[in-house]
Amino acid sequence: MTAVSEAPNRGRLLLIEDDESARRFVVFVLERAGYSVEVSATGMEALRALERELFDVVLLDVNLPDVGGLDVLAAGRSLQTDCQFIMVTGDDAADTAVEAMKLGAFDYITKPVGADVLLLTVEKAQRDTQLRREVTQLRRQVAESRKTRIIGKSAALRRVHDLIERVAPTAATVLITGETGTGKELVARAIHELSDRARGPFVAVNCSALPETLLESELFGYVKGAFTGAISNRRGLFEEAHGGTLFLDEIATISPAIQVKLLRVLQERHIQRLGSSQPVPVDFRLIAAGNIPLEEEVAAGRFREDLYYRLNIFPIHVPPLRERKEDIPLLASHFRLKFAA
Repeated sequence: MTAVSEAPNRGRLLLIEDDESARRFVVFVLERAGYSVEVSATGMEALRALERELFDVVLLDVNLPDVGGLDVLAAGRSLQTDCQFIMVTGDDAADTAVEAMKLGAFDYITKPVGADVLLLTVEKAQRDTQLRREVTQLRRQVAESRKTRIIGKSAALRRVHDLIERVAPTAATVLITGETGTGKELVARAIHELSDRARGPFVAVNCSALPETLLESELFGYVKGAFTGAISNRRGLFEEAHGGTLFLDEIATISPAIQVKLLRVLQERHIQRLGSSQPVPVDFRLIAAGNIPLEEEVAAGRFREDLYYRLNIFPIHVPPLRERKEDIPLLASHFRLKFAA
């Protein structure tokens, strides 16, 4: 059953409600306010609608005749990540409402639903959806500007762009391979800028440029008195990258001792500063890179196999220029204009 207003202009809503009188009331209130409303009477019908069409707000009754409302919420949020879900619960369903909020519901309203509360809650959810989509669009624009720094239109480079766009919205660890000078850090920055961590820091470190002891203190930080010269507490790069992305270049050069510590960080998501036994939680997305094939280092016994599999979740290979010669004129033009300016 679908009900559409004559002049929808405030957004597209999906109402999931099995009670006919409740459906009529909600549709009447929302359509009179200028919303376009589609109605589903069951959870399965609603999931098919969410797969088929894009909505701004979903009003979801907790009690449905087939699939539970919380199950529809969990599945629906994976189908439409920028849409806001409002749960409709009974007066005695406080625990259910709390569980719905944990699953990502925007808000909840209780039955019997009042027109004023309904409109106010839907309006707030609609504004939030619009804001999310505007932010996503801005991030894409920023990411496009980042990607333009990776000069070229060859098929090989288009594949790199496609992989960037596929992996950026996920939380997957990325391993970028390629020869020196192919632009691995540019690829890492593009992934960061296109991800939901774009507003967080992008922290880059060249592992081969630092000796083992200095790299360890740079990554993990230290507390006052941990070693000679440690005159105050200092945060490490894992902490600096909190909420953002940590880019470890030349990852194959890290020592076995740091490999063990890095593996532990990826498993447990906390670190210990040098000289401290206090765990510090960290939230970062890891992108690693190198010009040495890690599988060869694993075969030679110089790199841990378990760490390699932790890093190689989503591999991206950046081809050298000799494999994409059609990009040379574009690069030449780019540098000519850059240096002329």
